[in-house]
Amino acid sequence: MPPAIIHQLDVTGTFCPLPILLAAREMLRLTAGDRLEVIGDDPGILEDMPVWCQRAGHRLLDISEQQGKIVSLIEKGAASLGTPGRRRGGPRGAGAAGAAGGPRGKRRPVKRGS
Repeated sequence: MPPAIIHQLDVTGTFCPLPILLAAREMLRLTAGDRLEVIGDDPGILEDMPVWCQRAGHRLLDISEQQGKIVSLIEKGAASLGTPGRRRGGPRGAGAAGAAGGPRGKRRPVKRGS
């Protein structure tokens, strides 16, 4: 198997939620097995990156503080979910009723013949 390609993304100077959103956008461009090194200075990355990786189906290989920067190394998963906060399989906010019972929201009156 060829070695994984490592891409870099510098999110220094951005704050929550931008580091995660920018990482998610960059991951969309990569193929499964590729690696992304995210470099930033927002302390929130230490909490947010592991949670996002788990939810999005990626592997967080390493996260550390180096010379005042937070460096995360992420391997793209095979079945990633993409953008944070969005789920595949239906419109946003659709629950069991929305999936089984048709579209949610306003219902139009049914015209019946006379």
